[in-house]
Amino acid sequence: MNGTGVRLAKEIPSVWLLLPERPTTQEAEKSHLERQWKSQYAWWLWWLWWCFCWRHGAHFKRLSTSPQRAVIPIDELNRLLGGDAKCSLHTLNGESLGQTVHQLAPKSTLHLFPLSTFPSDWEKAQLRTLEQTIKEKGHSVFWIQRPSMTNSWCKILSQWIRYNALTQSNDEPVHHIVLFMRRQLEDWNGFTNTTDKQRYLLEQELSTLLPTCTVQILLNAPVSKEVLSNIPQTERIFYGFLDSFGAQEDNLHPDLTHSNLTPLQPHPENISLLRMLRQHIWDSTGCAP
Repeated sequence: MNGTGVRLAKEIPSVWLLLPERPTTQEAEKSHLERQWKSQYAWWLWWLWWCFCWRHGAHFKRLSTSPQRAVIPIDELNRLLGGDAKCSLHTLNGESLGQTVHQLAPKSTLHLFPLSTFPSDWEKAQLRTLEQTIKEKGHSVFWIQRPSMTNSWCKILSQWIRYNALTQSNDEPVHHIVLFMRRQLEDWNGFTNTTDKQRYLLEQELSTLLPTCTVQILLNAPVSKEVLSNIPQTERIFYGFLDSFGAQEDNLHPDLTHSNLTPLQPHPENISLLRMLRQHIWDSTGCAP
């Protein structure tokens, strides 16, 4: 209670769900990667950027028809939270987020909740910049651990795969599950050591939950072509995209071919995902009922 005997209302935690930049056109992809390149390399190495674009022109061209990113239904997530926290969805880019920070009430408290599975070096740098900007404005920052670092995330992925196994079985068994990651600058032709370790651990966890088929996490890039070619053409492969939360938000690279590829379809109800996010927010903010 305050000095006048009036009980102060409980402050509702403000949670920012943060999505990585995910360009869906050729022009946006080049701009996105160019900013990464110039932030990591000296100015006299910039000429290599043009060589990079020339060598990978086919990759940029395919992005011209990539579908738009599906977004998490924030209104439904807030409804499930029942007023215990207030969530908003943001994409990691300097202009819009900077304006949002500028509009915050003085001395606000924010809980930052990054959602990508394996963050790139560029995303990590963006998160550090965002935290610094928020603190420079006199606000407080707390971090919520990304879902992919929890066991519940693996269960959500396995439920998505099982749903497709039931609805797309056609009496034909599923032999392999392949989940593709979008390439980042540092993972253009293969995984870095850190990402490779994370990838391996997630593969092992999913293999435990789905013991009747093999599970592989690959780059959505020509470097994965050999892996697919080693799978017999008679064996069925379910494939999807790891960062899409059960939605088809990317296109398979045209070099990655197999006669028995079946895309994983989005689950018509994403209530399991929203409940997982709700529980994670409750646990991290201490606002569980």
